[in-house]
Amino acid sequence: MTFLYGDCTPSPLRTNYLATLRRALSMSVEILLAEDRLIELARRRRSQRARADTLEARIEALRAAVRDGVGGVASAPEDDPVTRCANAIEHAVDAAVARAVDEIHAQDRAAGDDIAARERAAHGACIDAVAAFLREHELPDASRAIELSGKTAIARSTTPYGIAVELELDLAGTPFASPSGDAKVAAFAKTKKLDKLIVAHARVGAHVIEVDLRDGVEIVLDRGSGAVDVGGKLGASSPADDARALAFAIAALLEERSGGTLRAATLDDAPLDELEQPSRFVDRLLGAMAPAVAAIVERSQTPTELRLLRDLGDSRREEIFLTHAALADLVGQVPVARRRHFDVLRLPGVARAREATADVDPEMIVISEPSIMIDHGGDD
Repeated sequence: MTFLYGDCTPSPLRTNYLATLRRALSMSVEILLAEDRLIELARRRRSQRARADTLEARIEALRAAVRDGVGGVASAPEDDPVTRCANAIEHAVDAAVARAVDEIHAQDRAAGDDIAARERAAHGACIDAVAAFLREHELPDASRAIELSGKTAIARSTTPYGIAVELELDLAGTPFASPSGDAKVAAFAKTKKLDKLIVAHARVGAHVIEVDLRDGVEIVLDRGSGAVDVGGKLGASSPADDARALAFAIAALLEERSGGTLRAATLDDAPLDELEQPSRFVDRLLGAMAPAVAAIVERSQTPTELRLLRDLGDSRREEIFLTHAALADLVGQVPVARRRHFDVLRLPGVARAREATADVDPEMIVISEPSIMIDHGGDD
């Protein structure tokens, strides 16, 4: 399906980019919210550590004060009630201090465990936000490769801007999810010699499709030229047209599967759920989207909307739009200092961070702390 810009000129877009933009902004909002929590948790961790250190210092100071008070008497050579009392006080204080230190350490560990659990939840929210985006949309400019093994298909997408994701595709309703676990060639294409064989593995890339059948048949197809090589048990006795049809059919089935379970998301090979600043993921994605958004803005030809036209054929077009007000409502919920994450998109009707801070008291700006409401509205 092809899309036109709002001025009816052709575009390179093959998906509803306005839906992608809106969902990307919602994902960004959720990631920034998660980073906001991580920042607060880091502060709590430092505060808790400082509190524990202070308490330990105080209890040690108390022990020292007591020893200073009774030390001279406790060390007296006479074995009398006063000396024994002083010794008992020292021993009691040592025991009490040991119990207090144990309590301080236990409280510190409990607080640390709670903070760690909340940090994991915040990082998990980042993963959930990306997973929600990927259920409906591909990463812009992504190169996708799919590897099938038995009933499991893994899609790996890499981008030129350092983001990579790995999804386990949902194969429900496909021949690969058959009760027997065997996907026969006949379920994909009718062939003369291969119908009863089982598809064992497949690798679907942008340029090459490889299919391995259980009885030792190997098919390698060049997607550009259509050249096909059939090797293994049947070798050249398998018609090239049959092998080509099978490879294309399997590739089409796998490539049309959208969404799935997110297994990994990385930025420059670092897992998203381990990044101290998940907002880097947002900055990289929005930066990659900026040129396409700029082209849409330039050609929308409406003063209050971003606009695309979907060519439906038969001289019919469908208009798709996203209002500037909707963009402003979403981004406007971000504190002025955090709005810089969206500046790269130069969204109409949305003030840049520098403009927004012009009349704001600098003392009220906290650069590191966003506070964002999540938009769960529809994409269109």
